[in-house]
Amino acid sequence: MKKEAFISNELQYFPTHTYPVTMAWNITWRKPHKKKYGYLKKSYRINGRVKTEEIYIGPDEVATKILADLATRELIDETDITYSGETILEKIADSLSFEDILIEYAGDERASRALKNVIILMTLFKESKRRLFLKRLDKSILKNSTDIKYLEEVYDLMDLVYKCLGDIMYDLLKNAIKQHKISLKYLMVDATRFKVYKDGETGLIRFGYSAQKRRDIPQVNLVLGVNEQQIPFFVSAHPGNTPDVTMFGDFLKTMRSKYQILNDSVEHKIVIMDQGNVNEETIRYLRWLIRYNFHFLSMVRSSSVGRFAKNLDKSEMDLIYTREITKNKETRIYGKLVEAEVYGRVSHVLVCYNPDVKRTKNSSLDRRVEIVKQT
Repeated sequence: MKKEAFISNELQYFPTHTYPVTMAWNITWRKPHKKKYGYLKKSYRINGRVKTEEIYIGPDEVATKILADLATRELIDETDITYSGETILEKIADSLSFEDILIEYAGDERASRALKNVIILMTLFKESKRRLFLKRLDKSILKNSTDIKYLEEVYDLMDLVYKCLGDIMYDLLKNAIKQHKISLKYLMVDATRFKVYKDGETGLIRFGYSAQKRRDIPQVNLVLGVNEQQIPFFVSAHPGNTPDVTMFGDFLKTMRSKYQILNDSVEHKIVIMDQGNVNEETIRYLRWLIRYNFHFLSMVRSSSVGRFAKNLDKSEMDLIYTREITKNKETRIYGKLVEAEVYGRVSHVLVCYNPDVKRTKNSSLDRRVEIVKQT
């Protein structure tokens, strides 16, 4: 199977001055001696003749770091520059008729345009909506088309559409399939939760069992489905105290009744379950989903690991995953697929081993032993 990735090697930053500028600065790479060097290059006309200016940035590693800083750090006069990311995302949103879809569900053209722009900024910057409004929006090319009358209105805009997130996502998906090469081979569905800094429960914000194994943290639950290209296909919001089984059940009903592309066209549908939610009832439900062409993947509880690994020889495990940590160091995970009984039925179990994790745990245990000895 052929896999393709497209990367642009030129990022354009368009000045927003009123005086005429014919061409923008571009990033150019050269290889004079088999080593890549970065330049900022701009062309302009004087008396009909093309002139070129260049600024040398440095070799590949240095230039990449400088360009990364340029994309993430605030500039001295950011209002004179349009981030290429805003331009690119706005064109993608327009190709999917994103604003028209928001108008359909929000019923307000001004609010929908502002909401689209806020979502673009939230995609680019990992900051709160309040900070986006107070800081980023004022320095964005989207400023003039974003009519937000007061700070709290950005939250009101979100309230207009949060109940329709799944329908909005599905309409976007239908348009994306028409315009772009979207893979429908896999749909991977997972439930997650995020904490909300509030003192009490309101609407979706409920006290639930969090990832920190605490029940005193207000949170909101989400079910999210993506394909292997990491493109979101489905999303739904639930109160923070909703069990995963209930959320997956709602997802299944909605998919079968409303989202025919997901139900009929996706080849492989996979549910991912956290080990904290694994119990006999949950596994029984996941096995029931198999009749609807679902597969499921779940972590087993740590107390069960011993019986799966006791007869395995580490030297027989295959290398299944590597990730570079630093230039001269990488972590490796070894694994072996075995058949074992899980809640009354023989299942496939992938037993994994990471030497780095074992070493870290042993070091931690040694430190605790030393502390006990010294007391």
